[in-house]
Amino acid sequence: MTTLDLLTGALAVFTLLLFGATVYMGKEMRATRRLSIQPQLVLALTMISKMVAAPALTNIGSGPAVDVELKIVYTPTADDDDVTRGWSTRLIVPGKRHVFMPPLNAHGQAPGFEEFAGAYRAIRVVGTYRDRFGAEHELEEHVSDVAAAQRLGAEAMHLFEADAVERAADQLNEPLKKVAQSLERLAGQAEQTNGRAPALARLRRAARHLVGLPDIAASGFVADVWWGPESHAREQRRKRVARLWIGRLVQRWLA
Repeated sequence: MTTLDLLTGALAVFTLLLFGATVYMGKEMRATRRLSIQPQLVLALTMISKMVAAPALTNIGSGPAVDVELKIVYTPTADDDDVTRGWSTRLIVPGKRHVFMPPLNAHGQAPGFEEFAGAYRAIRVVGTYRDRFGAEHELEEHVSDVAAAQRLGAEAMHLFEADAVERAADQLNEPLKKVAQSLERLAGQAEQTNGRAPALARLRRAARHLVGLPDIAASGFVADVWWGPESHAREQRRKRVARLWIGRLVQRWLA
């Protein structure tokens, strides 16, 4: 065996090793990429007002969760049956949070955090979802001690602070309501003086719709919990029509 044969054999072995290392690195890079864009759904208790807490499911991962099917299970402190609610959604994008109203009390109202902690000792969320590659994942999140969470928040004197976007919506909504109420009074006075003119009747109806709708900051949450998406879309259409009518009638009067 000549020196050339030895060098050729060594080169072949080195090439095979390099090929194996390249394949291994490719697999590792694909696995790392998959992990970097995986969804991760996390359950936590969040304050939705100064007195009311509710479970919230948030996607803290870097990828979307698709075809989410889950059940929210509330375990009572007494020896009663669990309260189970089903929920599904097509998509939860990264950073998206879904809040679920806790079971209502005997008066049909949302319980305060202290009342909620006294009635239920744990919350579980179980279900499945898929990542963007179609792989199915099991979901099992829980708040094991609701009373402890309530007690720690009270002892720490943790203050409720509304989301910045919700605060801005509330600030915009207040002057809008005042304008709508002024238009309502103006239209009512004009109707008493001039009779029920069609334009004034439309203005009054539009102002009533605008004043009677929920606050902008709360409309999405209230619609998701109480009315459902169809009623929410209908109320949003009514709001747009009311604003359009008011704008047109005010422009006509100022012309």
